Amino acid sequence: MAVVYFGLSAYAIANQSIEELLLCTDTGGLRVPFSKELCRNYLFAFRGTPKDIEALHQGIGASFVVQGQSSESEREEILKFLVAKGLDVNHGDTHGLTPLHGAVLANSASEVEMLLRSGANARLKDEKFGLSSLELAVKLQSVGKPTDRQAVIVLLRDAN
Repeated sequence: MAVVYFGLSAYAIANQSIEELLLCTDTGGLRVPFSKELCRNYLFAFRGTPKDIEALHQGIGASFVVQGQSSESEREEILKFLVAKGLDVNHGDTHGLTPLHGAVLANSASEVEMLLRSGANARLKDEKFGLSSLELAVKLQSVGKPTDRQAVIVLLRDAN
């Protein structure tokens, strides 16, 4: 029975889109014991294909990895793996917002730092508003509901 269960689990993992597989590496899933570990091992052994990278570029790309719930070291390991396979951490979404812009919007210093370590360019401007990540952070700091974005601003200033 365990062999059938494992076989069905492997089949389910193998037939996931890259986004579904990344979600599985982050939070588990499939109602399978140890699915998070199975998905991680499958990702590193068999995925990161040009088709996977193109699918991520058509979606939200590197943001999909850095916004996960798993530990920072686990997310960074996956990000580095995908970057080595061709994922562009500066690839913008339909509005030209890069993953770094997304991390600024989320006010996540850990995501900003991870993206910068992976080659994100803090000087890139989004296509919609023409703001760099630093300009966006400073603007958000000064308008609306006050949120302390100082850690993000310092990281971006140091990157420039």
